[in-house]
Amino acid sequence: HRDVIGELFSSFRKHGIITGLSSHRAEHWFFMEHAREFDSGADCDNPESIYYPSMRVDDIESYHTKPQPDTAYLDSWLARLAEIIENYRPSLVYFDWWIEQEAFRLYLRKFLAYYYNRAYEWGMDPVVTYKHDAAAFGSAVIDIERGQFPDVRPFPWQTCTAMGRRSWGYIENNEYKDSEEILQNLADIVSKNGSLLLNIGPKADGTITAEETNVLREVGSWLSKNGEAIYGSRPWHFFGEGCNGDFTGAFSDSKKPSFTEKDIRYTVRRDKLYAMVLKRSSNGQYVLWRLRKADPKKGTVFFGIVKKVECLEDGKEYPFFVDEDGLHILGPSGNEPSPIVFRITLA
Repeated sequence: HRDVIGELFSSFRKHGIITGLSSHRAEHWFFMEHAREFDSGADCDNPESIYYPSMRVDDIESYHTKPQPDTAYLDSWLARLAEIIENYRPSLVYFDWWIEQEAFRLYLRKFLAYYYNRAYEWGMDPVVTYKHDAAAFGSAVIDIERGQFPDVRPFPWQTCTAMGRRSWGYIENNEYKDSEEILQNLADIVSKNGSLLLNIGPKADGTITAEETNVLREVGSWLSKNGEAIYGSRPWHFFGEGCNGDFTGAFSDSKKPSFTEKDIRYTVRRDKLYAMVLKRSSNGQYVLWRLRKADPKKGTVFFGIVKKVECLEDGKEYPFFVDEDGLHILGPSGNEPSPIVFRITLA
């Protein structure tokens, strides 16, 4: 058989791309069950068949669904994971759902111990992501599918989502998110101590659609100018201000959020504070309420002194003043569909 993963990893590493693998094997216990409902010709009882075991379960949402995966299936699940770790040494392993099933709990712990120990031997810093409290808190990274937390978290976490709104893979007539939405999503997630795992669904021949290619280029162009607010950044006192979008919790990004220039997300890097305004102002006026004039009697938290405000995309310094309403910036105006980022230097 052709080693598709091996070929991909070899190419990725030549180009300096970090490699990761996803595992959806757990739900294969039941995923092909409909093949048993009619004369499908599927060989559901042959362990060598892609349809095996096609079990009919009573409730796929329950953590205690019946029948639970048996020892033979669990051993096979663990052995397959060990095989991909040994063969490909991925830096990240992403788990989809169903590993939260009671039967998988012990086996997931065995896998984590195995993978982390092997990665240590290889000098790697591995990451495992999981959903639905399948792993012990702190033993891996929490993942929220197509959504995120409502505010900043003290622990690292991840959002996984796709550029295609209707499917993770390629389908005809898919609806694609534009670069503005992707960048707004990225800024919101990073400000809350999260990371964005963005899925692209290639066609059967491996090519990527023109729509997705264009969005990726636009995102890359934005990051080339504003990346210092993202890469290596940390959360601030507050993740931001304004509305929190309509994508709190899993499966909540079915429509594009309606942000304004009042919706701002903050990060810090070294001695700089970054304000990512999710929607540009038409008149170039921006007010950052979190950086308003300090007054302990009114519950303000920020007591810093702003010395300079610069816009990352053009490198220019812009005038500002501070009063009870916030830090006022007279910056660039326009209708470009991307967040605008200010680098704020404090005394």
